Amino acid sequence: MDELFERGRNSFSILRLLLAAAVIVSHSFYLPGYGMDPLEQWSGLRLGEVAVDGFFALSGMLVATSLQGNGDLSRFIRHRMARLMPGFWVCLLFCAFVLSPITVVIDLGWNGLFKTSTFASFFGYVIKNSALLVVEPTLPNVLSGLSYRRINPCLWSLAPEACCYVLLASAWVLRLLDGKGRSLILLFAFLLGLMSLSGIAVHLLAAIGGAPLIRLIELGLHFLSGVLTVLYLKRLRLSVVVAICLMVTYGVCLAYEPLQFLRILFFAPMLAVLARVIPLHGRCDTLDISYGLYLYGSALQQVMVWLGFTGPGPWSFFVLSFSVAVPIALLSWILIEKPALRRWSKQRVNPFTIMPDRA
Repeated sequence: MDELFERGRNSFSILRLLLAAAVIVSHSFYLPGYGMDPLEQWSGLRLGEVAVDGFFALSGMLVATSLQGNGDLSRFIRHRMARLMPGFWVCLLFCAFVLSPITVVIDLGWNGLFKTSTFASFFGYVIKNSALLVVEPTLPNVLSGLSYRRINPCLWSLAPEACCYVLLASAWVLRLLDGKGRSLILLFAFLLGLMSLSGIAVHLLAAIGGAPLIRLIELGLHFLSGVLTVLYLKRLRLSVVVAICLMVTYGVCLAYEPLQFLRILFFAPMLAVLARVIPLHGRCDTLDISYGLYLYGSALQQVMVWLGFTGPGPWSFFVLSFSVAVPIALLSWILIEKPALRRWSKQRVNPFTIMPDRA
């Protein structure tokens, strides 16, 4: 299985691109008010939620492999910072000083835009959210009239992903990734967390912290499932038959609500096998727009919904918004993300050693 993570010998970039597109598909249904997306109609889980699960599972696999491979904590930190932060900061600026002014000018005119308080709110949005934790998701007089007024609905997931990186680095420092005996601690933590999402435990968690706490636990377990896939499933057979079996099992867990928490067991291994059997190895490795799609796709959709550019249905809205997001994501990769990776890492970095998160 080690060769799966070698450059050009997998389809991780394609999977990441599909997951980013799935988030935009899901938002194409509920942001303009078209109702539930197809997966939610079938299972009760939004397609965007499952896609974010996939980002965390892939991150667990690939970041654990990266950390084990180079064994340099400072380099690991530089890579993570280079991949997440520059693109995120530019996206904040884009939301505050490109998208937001469009809605203010249309709604209040140029006089409304040039008010001191308006520009103060724009700068405040960037500064307060710049540490990756989105503490101020809305802006005054921006997207007014919408019931859901977050200028960028996807940015919330980046802080939990960064926390997963910190925890993984801590596990590496404590040598919990070395040897089957010590990594049993991670396996025990995973199984304990998984059991916390079953039956009575879910109602207890809901009483303590509500749905947000349960969601954070799910994302953390998907990330840990990816790490454990690297540690324990190196002999997993990477074949079409195994991929089909894992997909069917995962589908059964999705379809039957009492078993939905068990889907976490199968998602990371399923993605690992699909990365090998999908015959698109190396595609998009040098032109990785998935993070840019995740950063900008939903923000652009929010403004398009506010402007009324939603098309006759969710699928036409998806095509329209995806077409607008792709060029911006491409510019983000070429002008921001790729140069940051080269500059901060001081050498060429495998673009799929870290994932966007991300939903």
